[in-house]
Amino acid sequence: MTYPAYENELQAWVRGCVTRFDVPAPTPPAEAPVAHTVAVVWADQDAPRPNPPYLSLQVISTRGLGRPERTTRPSDDASGVEAVLAQRREGILEVQAYGPSHDALMSAVELSIRDSDRMDTLRAEGVAVERHGLRRRIGLSSSRVIETRSVTEFVFRYVDLQTVEVLGAVGTVETSFQAYTRTQQAQQRGGPGPIIQPPPTNTNTGVPFDFEITVPTEEE
Repeated sequence: MTYPAYENELQAWVRGCVTRFDVPAPTPPAEAPVAHTVAVVWADQDAPRPNPPYLSLQVISTRGLGRPERTTRPSDDASGVEAVLAQRREGILEVQAYGPSHDALMSAVELSIRDSDRMDTLRAEGVAVERHGLRRRIGLSSSRVIETRSVTEFVFRYVDLQTVEVLGAVGTVETSFQAYTRTQQAQQRGGPGPIIQPPPTNTNTGVPFDFEITVPTEEE
């Protein structure tokens, strides 16, 4: 089964918190308990349950935070640009610990939120674990055997990236313009153009009239 990238990072984070509970294989001739690795699996899988102790994970819900941001970036083959929607989301991860050491396992996961180095490593992979709720202890009776487990819900955030379209490369756009006189504009529209009359001239001298403006004085 293929899981989203943020689920793979969450699983790796939980697994890293409980590696100290692994039991290494014995080295002959020394005697040691049977080797065991604490498994971290996703719930509701079509597979047998691991041997305890182990942890199971389940993303209960996710929701968007705000409106998605649209950005562009070069395509992989550099032939154009990709339009990408970045949606910040928040989710709830339910972690269940099984086996005699279930309390110790859950404590290791809860306390990891205070480990700045571990949280920085998780953020670098695109996931941030913000906080966790109260721990619950659940007892199940099966075949006269009571199985106790610890359950804690963690709030995490991540960014969901979706490529919405691929745009072709845009070449150089050339623009040009040409200035027209009023006559040329009119001819472009199919007319002969405006008739511009010359200024009136003096019939006696053949030169343009001289205009004189007289401003009346107060004595007049």
